[in-house]
Amino acid sequence: MTEKRPHVVIVGAGFGGIKAATLLAKEKVDITIVDRQNFHLFQPLLYQLSTSVLSTDEIAHPIRAFFRRYPNVDLFMAKAEGVDAERKVLLTNHGEVSYDYLVLAAGATTNYFGMKSVEEHSYPMKTLQEALHIRNHVLHMFERANIRQDSAEERRRMLTFVCVGGGPTGVEEAGALAELAATMRKEYHNIDFSEVSIKLIEATDKVLPMMPPELREETVRVLRKKGVDVMLNTQVADCNADSLTLKDGTVIPTHTVIWAAGVRAVPFLANMGAEVDRAGRVVVNKTLQVPAHPEI
Repeated sequence: MTEKRPHVVIVGAGFGGIKAATLLAKEKVDITIVDRQNFHLFQPLLYQLSTSVLSTDEIAHPIRAFFRRYPNVDLFMAKAEGVDAERKVLLTNHGEVSYDYLVLAAGATTNYFGMKSVEEHSYPMKTLQEALHIRNHVLHMFERANIRQDSAEERRRMLTFVCVGGGPTGVEEAGALAELAATMRKEYHNIDFSEVSIKLIEATDKVLPMMPPELREETVRVLRKKGVDVMLNTQVADCNADSLTLKDGTVIPTHTVIWAAGVRAVPFLANMGAEVDRAGRVVVNKTLQVPAHPEI
């Protein structure tokens, strides 16, 4: 009689999920990876996709291709929606998946800090589709501005690009937008590039808080040399399709607000019955297990 092997379900095929599956694939277990997409996304380079430097196939790789040599690893393409920890079942939009062990590596989603107007009118950059949306929108703004059929005020609104959040994503995006604008000078003959404005807005007094002070200062220096307007100690109050409003009442006319101001855990984790923090992250012990359910 064949001994039943433990079934490990891994939610998320990002860095954590793929690494866990790669290590466990060599053990006597059966593994099911659950993800909404059938590809692994190299998220740190999304900013280069959004600014036309890279194409989609350069930052996305088929999940199944990682595990061609491991028949004990399978992919279930579905959206995780909840966990029934008592029944040991993962709930998805395509049915239930039972498990013996559950690895939650679902990653993060954009944090709008409760500002519905920002959520409605800004551009997040967490997925392939969102980065492509930004790329297409930015190029469309340059194309529209090049026609010169609109007023000078509307043209400047098209050519003002605002990145909110001074972490790695915001810093990289602002710098990449500045480089993109520099390469376009010879291609868009009807645009006065002195009208192009790229702003990086950060609520605190520094960018890249995880870095040493000298690197933070160098980052600001390089960005400003590229023409980026770095605005520190600046908080966002509101946003609509035509402008961004700051806490001090300043209104920035723009059609492009790229939101990179923070992250929170994916929503379904808050409904699994475990303790979560303010950002929706599950509270775990030192071995990353959920205290009431060590199999998770």
